[in-house]
Amino acid sequence: MRIFDAHCDTASEMYEKNQSFAKNSLHIDFERMKKYDAYTQVFAVFTSPEKRGNAREYEEKVIDLFYEQMGKNSICVCKNYSDFKEAKSPYRAFLSIEGAEGIEKEDDLLRLKQRGVFMIAPVWNFRNKIACGVMEEEDTGLSEFG
Repeated sequence: MRIFDAHCDTASEMYEKNQSFAKNSLHIDFERMKKYDAYTQVFAVFTSPEKRGNAREYEEKVIDLFYEQMGKNSICVCKNYSDFKEAKSPYRAFLSIEGAEGIEKEDDLLRLKQRGVFMIAPVWNFRNKIACGVMEEEDTGLSEFG
């Protein structure tokens, strides 16, 4: 059986709970991935509201840990569709951002692309530089920057 899971918070949770990807109590780990013929996981970097003040720094730390753990477990990190198609390993990962709290300017988009972020979900629940979230009283949609 082949699995493609388009979202999990395991990257941020590994960082928060100091757990490894080899085996953990989170949404997915390498031990569970190996039970399938092929498994692709989109890992979201989620910045919780209490971390919003230093979101960029937090994202960088989680991304560093993500690459460290994927490398230790022979997971192919895909930065685009070509990487996915050409991967030699049946175990693949994409990196995404859930809530663009760490994006303050256009250079941040380039920084995240260079770090291998494949996808950005602009908002979680609260307003940021890109858009308004569902928990805001006034729905203002995308910002001018967004």
